Amino acid sequence: MNLAKKLKSKNIHPHSFLYTHTSLLAEAGVPLEVIQDRLGYSDDSLTKEICLHIAKKLQNDAAKKFANLMNGSK
Repeated sequence: MNLAKKLKSKNIHPHSFLYTHTSLLAEAGVPLEVIQDRLGYSDDSLTKEICLHIAKKLQNDAAKKFANLMNGSK
């Protein structure tokens, strides 16, 4: 049976799980090449496209961590 039918939702698409999985791996710091291999992609362009939306969050987090380091806090 289709997962969306089991969950009784028309808004869930299998790609939602793929994007979530990919994003969580990227946020956890897993290298792009490892994510790409895990997803079975031979070309990294799709993996990069999926990961791009979290890049901004990661950049903001990095900036905050750096600012905290420079201010002597953790």
